[in-house]
Amino acid sequence: MRMLWLIPLLMAGCSSIPPTDRERWADGVPFIRVSMPNADIATTMHLIGQNGDVETWESRDGVQVVLRGGVLVATRGFGFDLMSAERGLRAGPYTRRISMLDGDFGLQFMTLTCVARSGDESQVETCNGPHDVIINTITRDPGGAILRSRQWVSPQIGYIDIRHGP
Repeated sequence: MRMLWLIPLLMAGCSSIPPTDRERWADGVPFIRVSMPNADIATTMHLIGQNGDVETWESRDGVQVVLRGGVLVATRGFGFDLMSAERGLRAGPYTRRISMLDGDFGLQFMTLTCVARSGDESQVETCNGPHDVIINTITRDPGGAILRSRQWVSPQIGYIDIRHGP
């Protein structure tokens, strides 16, 4: 049984209201703004943990995004979550293995063949999967800090857009 209807329920605390009007984090607490363009859902998340270059971000209602060096490696609370992903944005062609929830409480595994391109302020990862081409993008400021990204979660979710706060 497909459980796509769970996505709005799991992100019930989310809206498209700007974070400055809806949620205010304490001064100095890093935050990101995560939106799902296909579902017209957006929320603000704050940093709850960091282990090396792996950061875990969480919304007030418990939805999580895990980034490794800015690359999406896991989500929790979306319903059709990205459970794990090997590191992306490497030099040369590479294989990237990912696992996702399938909506029936099982895991779906996918092997992607990827290549990354880097410009002055952007990185683009293009991956060929069994059914689609996936294109992830990360934009950085001149100092290398991540400003925003668009990254793929799963076939049911599609892409999420992430904007990093000040």
